[in-house]
Order: sequence, then C-alpha cells, then structure tokens
Amino acid sequence: MLSNLDKLCDSQAITVTAASESYGVVGKYAGRGEEVYVMIQVDTTFTSAGATTLDIAIQQCATYNGSYTSVIELAQYAKAALAQGLRVYVPLPSNFEQEFIKLYFTVGTGPFTAGNISAFLVSGKDLPYVDGLYFEPRNTTGTI
Repeated sequence: MLSNLDKLCDSQAITVTAASESYGVVGKYAGRGEEVYVMIQVDTTFTSAGATTLDIAIQQCATYNGSYTSVIELAQYAKAALAQGLRVYVPLPSNFEQEFIKLYFTVGTGPFTAGNISAFLVSGKDLPYVDGLYFEPRNTTGTI
C-alpha cells in the first residue's frame, strides 16, 4: 500500500509537457543508509495521433514553489513502451543539493490523446517510506 504523503502524482493524465502534480521532500536526508526510489508506473496505456515519445526527469529545487532544475534524466520512452503496467524504479542518490523534488514529463512531437502515470517515493520495491525515517517530515497535505 502506498501513502498519499509519498506521491508525486497519482494517475495523472500526461497528454502534453507538464510537471508532476505534487512534490517530495528529500534534501540532505535522502536515503539515510537505505535505498530509496521513485517508483513510476503507467496506469493507462498512452495513445496518440502524433506524439511519439515521453521523456521523464527528476528535478530539484530549494523551495517547493521555486524554479526546478533536472538532476536525473531517464531514458526516452517510445509510445509503444508506455503500456499499462510498465513500472520503473529510479534510485535516488544519498544526498541532494536541494530539498524538494518533482517529476517533469516532456512529450515529443505533439500531444498524447491518453495516458496516465503514478509516481511515489518508496523505500524498496513497492514499500512506502516511513515519513521522517528516510526523509525529513513533509507537508502532510502532499500538495503544493
């Protein structure tokens, strides 16, 4: 079971380039000796008349509402690979320079007509992190 406190997005529709609907607080506490991942999964298969690729980046910022910059860029995903059930785990480095992270989705060559993604912070494969154990306690609303 995953917690709303851990979510970066929850079945967010990705039809055009956009940021995740929420953020995570990691800062200098990321990991605390254990592996921590961003788990990204496709909830609804991506379809389009024109869009062919999706780039996903993990971004960081000193404040939740500031200007985010990319720190981890995932491989570019072709539309054919973005099928329901695809799940990717991205390990986070043990230290981040900035406190807040979010995802940024870049759609290539035009909009998707459908496609939803969920992403959560997890302390292992499918295990939610314990707020305050792996990361500093965060905004309990889980929203910006």
